[in-house]
Amino acid sequence: MKRVLRFAFIFLSALCILIDGSHFRGGIISWRPLNSIPTGSTAQILIHQRYFWNRQWVSFPNPNCTEATVAAQTPIPVNSYMTCLGNCSSSNYSSTGLPTIMTSTDCNANPIIETWAGERYDTLALPLITSITIGFVSSAWLNTLYIGAASPWSIVSRINLGLRPDGLINSSPVTNTLPVVFCQRAVTVLHTVQMADNDGTDILQCRWSNSNSAYNYNHYDECGGICSGLPSGTTLTGSNCTLSFNLPIANLYYACALQIEDYYNSSSTSPMSSVPVQFLFYAYNTSASACAQRPSIIGARPNTACIGAPIGVQLNESVIVQTYCPGQTIVDIVTSSPIGMTHSAISNSSSGIWAMIVTWTPTATQSGPQGFCAGAIDNSGLQSDPYCITFLVNISAISLIQSSATPVGNILQNQTVFQIQADAFIFPPTRNSTYIYFNDATINTVVQSFACGWAPEVTYTGSSVIIQFSVASWIPGHSYYVTFDSGVASGGTYCHVGSAPISSPTFWTFTVLPLTTTTTTTTISETTQLPDYSCSENDVSIQFALSSSSHTAWNQTSNCSLQQCNASLIDNNNCLSSSTPCFDYRTINNISYCAPAILCSILETCDNITQTCSSNDSVCVINSCCSPQAVCLPLLATQMCKTGWFYTTSMSVARSSHTASVLSNGKVLVVGGADISGSLNSAELYDPSSGTWTTTGNMTDARKGHTASVLSNGKVLVTGGYGNGYLNSAELYDPSSGTWTTTGNMNNVRIGHTASILLNGKVLVTGGEGIGYITVNSTELYDLSTGIWTATGSMNDARYLHAASVLSNGLVLVTGGEANIGGLNSAELYDPSTGTWTTTNNMTDARYTHTASLLSNGKVLVTGGWNGYIAMNSVELYDPSISTWTTTGNTNNGRSLHTASVLSNGKVLVTGGWNFVISFNSTELYDPSSGTWTTTGNMNNARHAHAASVLSNGLVLLAGGADNSGSLNTAELY
Repeated sequence: MKRVLRFAFIFLSALCILIDGSHFRGGIISWRPLNSIPTGSTAQILIHQRYFWNRQWVSFPNPNCTEATVAAQTPIPVNSYMTCLGNCSSSNYSSTGLPTIMTSTDCNANPIIETWAGERYDTLALPLITSITIGFVSSAWLNTLYIGAASPWSIVSRINLGLRPDGLINSSPVTNTLPVVFCQRAVTVLHTVQMADNDGTDILQCRWSNSNSAYNYNHYDECGGICSGLPSGTTLTGSNCTLSFNLPIANLYYACALQIEDYYNSSSTSPMSSVPVQFLFYAYNTSASACAQRPSIIGARPNTACIGAPIGVQLNESVIVQTYCPGQTIVDIVTSSPIGMTHSAISNSSSGIWAMIVTWTPTATQSGPQGFCAGAIDNSGLQSDPYCITFLVNISAISLIQSSATPVGNILQNQTVFQIQADAFIFPPTRNSTYIYFNDATINTVVQSFACGWAPEVTYTGSSVIIQFSVASWIPGHSYYVTFDSGVASGGTYCHVGSAPISSPTFWTFTVLPLTTTTTTTTISETTQLPDYSCSENDVSIQFALSSSSHTAWNQTSNCSLQQCNASLIDNNNCLSSSTPCFDYRTINNISYCAPAILCSILETCDNITQTCSSNDSVCVINSCCSPQAVCLPLLATQMCKTGWFYTTSMSVARSSHTASVLSNGKVLVVGGADISGSLNSAELYDPSSGTWTTTGNMTDARKGHTASVLSNGKVLVTGGYGNGYLNSAELYDPSSGTWTTTGNMNNVRIGHTASILLNGKVLVTGGEGIGYITVNSTELYDLSTGIWTATGSMNDARYLHAASVLSNGLVLVTGGEANIGGLNSAELYDPSTGTWTTTNNMTDARYTHTASLLSNGKVLVTGGWNGYIAMNSVELYDPSISTWTTTGNTNNGRSLHTASVLSNGKVLVTGGWNFVISFNSTELYDPSSGTWTTTGNMNNARHAHAASVLSNGLVLLAGGADNSGSLNTAELY
């Protein structure tokens, strides 16, 4: 017999017939797994239910819900039960069953108007094989409805326990609403229902609930008597769940029944789950004595804000209400709140301003999005528009990093570019009217504001917000500060958790210095060639110290790269006559550098012998125009000091899953990869001396997922990959001619393989995936003297997306990878002298798409990767001398498809990566001497499947890759 998931409250008999009607006012049912990674044949599913009731229903005790019972999380003594509505008869499901559970509902809101709200959580073990429909089906709806008065209700949800395409267990969308939303009669209303999802990258759609069980996703009547409960002409925009309607009759309730469904991506045609949301609109007529304007909820947190909320930390949020007429007071603030959220008494702090404080300590059970809605009611019965925000429990908020703001301190009058970084990859605001403000502290006024969501002056790149003024209008001598609305920066997952508002006048400050001339000058980049002056891109390392007291500019505590000048001025002592804003500054070692023109008279003088400056943002230099007096040059004002990550020029083509090879001439050859159109055959060269890219000859075959090896003769060997099918072809690039020639084909097609240059100069290719998605264990050797491939011993395990390292003893260590049976933790060694493979000890963790780095001490550092379920942060060390693995410090982020580069100081730089939800812009450094990781500056772009190259000057070049929007052509230097 089909069991029914129902909540009933007073029973006449086993048939569950209610003795009292006119009490139901809507509700929501959502769910999520306690662990999204499948283990075994069942999963623990947390079902969350929220319902709205007639406060005066005679079957409930009165008062049935108070602030004391909310705080104590005391259940309302009302029995209810759950069973199953759809797909309950499958053999595996019925063997486990959805047990009947008698429950009570915790109260969480008790307004003075007729509705109170309650919710509860239940955890059930359900099988991982099918999807089931659960629901709350009974009678009767409120009896003062426009459509469906006193009719039966049906509110149903679909729990789909088939695995998602990413191998995880799905979580349903979540939503919240006020029980009743007040709307003026005969006025067109726009109303948006909150939508969020525990699976942060899912695509959410909203649709009308319907009763046609043969066609709707739930295969059950989804709305009972209130299907089409709103007047004709009502429209619904599914992508943002926005309703447009006009309520014709006053003093009636209008029922709304919607389903919110999640799709894996924008190309998916079927939803993965379906969550109901049912609530009421109430139509009112404005009385002659009422205020012409309803109250409104205002404050630092705008409507639809998304707020990070740690577990176990008390939150205090203010709901601030504005009234507009004499005698208009706030008598109640209606809420729909998470369990445990308490509400203070309403206070009237000043004329027309009313406030209520909500206090809440989230629990682990409440992890993920939790909705909160409020509506203020005045003494004439008018209600404000709903104010709804989402708390992301156990999700960190986006933070703007004060120390990353640039420029600060002294700036020039023609400064037009400003930048600040966040602590994660960020996106533009999700709401309109979100501003960045530039404030003149000297005259206490806002001089410029930018709407971040659409203003062309504001761009979002990676973790950075960049503001570019079209015209600088700074007043010399004035001080300025920058402030931010809530949500200026938003995250890329869930409901796009926003940054907090920043109103402090000390968070980001700067003071304006005058230019040498009153004429308007055009900002000229450091590489612009000028008639009598030019700058090259040759970086020369200058070392200096910054401190809060007097300091020497030559203490070797900080590195700063300044642009060295070509000494092409005809008369260095007459540089002020140059038309360029750049002219000759010299350091104590008499090398000239590019720097903005600035009046010597406004600079602090410094001692040529001790090179000390009292300012903590200056360096002591000799300026030929100020000669023989040395001056303290403001570094931050001139932006001469590039630290951490900074952009270099972009490649001509966006690409990911490509290769990058450092040639003997110091240039970097980038080859192949893929963009939105597919695999690429193009190649280009990066010249570190000029910071520019130039295209070079194209390969014969387009390919991605290939390998590239710099041979002892300076040529580059490219092998395999995927282009127009799986490839076994190989090609050679000659840097002297910039051309490609084909060489012998491999014996096997392969993608996701490795290529290692042996001590004898031959190239060993291992594993990979071939036709039919079959992982191979074959290996082969390339002889550059003959251009011929020969098979060598096969590995013990077939593997692809693995890593290979040439050890100092000449053996090749292969680690991890994916096989047809899943991820591997095995490792094996290739001996070139015998052409055979032997197993060595296994890693602790199975992993693929990881990195393996040969350290200066001969050990191999393996980081991250994917184990089939999650991106890992575990790290292991292989010691060839004893053939054992030991764990070492974990990275701060789990990541796969990242890069790892061994720096000249022996440390390992790990960049970017992916956790199969988002790309990262974070980077970390591993110190082999301590076995610990430290975070370093964030990249400007989040990226995975990119390429990293350690240049001859010690800088690290990152090129291309992909973020959540697609392939990238950007490049940056560390």
